[in-house]
Order: sequence, then structure tokens, then C-alpha cells
Amino acid sequence: VLLPSVLEFTGPAVPEKINKIAKLITIKNSDKNTSRNIAYAIKQLCDDISIPPLRSLIDNPDFFKSSLNKMAQDAIDSGSVANNPMPATNEQIMKLYLQII
Repeated sequence: VLLPSVLEFTGPAVPEKINKIAKLITIKNSDKNTSRNIAYAIKQLCDDISIPPLRSLIDNPDFFKSSLNKMAQDAIDSGSVANNPMPATNEQIMKLYLQII
């Protein structure tokens, strides 16, 4: 669900990996936009195979937004953010969550 947004965020830190992914899924490499193009392809794939976007599953957007700080901090505390080659702050993680709604 977060993959397209996280991919766009992380792409600049790992351009060689992004280019490999682009080749594997036949996306044209365009340096600055390659991770964006891959993210778009993933969104299209989700549409094609009927995976609904997360925003369609959120019953209460206000509650979701009010939980963003805790969700971002939980992501940091879990250690998963440390595995990303692009360091992310609490604020950046909250912005990633906002992109999906």
C-alpha cells in the first residue's frame, strides 16, 4: 500500500537499484523520474488486479490524520525506517502516509 510512495521517496538514494527495477518491469529510465514511473506502474498494477487504494479503506480520515504522528513514531521505533537507504524523519513519514489518502 505504501510501496509507490516509499519508492518515490527512496529512489534518489539508490538510483542503480531503481534502474534495475525499471529494466525488469520495462519502464523507461529517465533518471529523475524513474522511481516516479515505477511507482505509477505499481499503482496501475494494483488497479489492474483490483487491489483497492488504502484511502478507500479508511472510514474516518480525520482519525487517520490525527494518528499520523503516532503511526510515524511507531514506524521509527519498529526499526524498519532504519533499513531504508533514505533516512526519514517523523515529519517525512507523516507526509508519506498523507500521500495515500
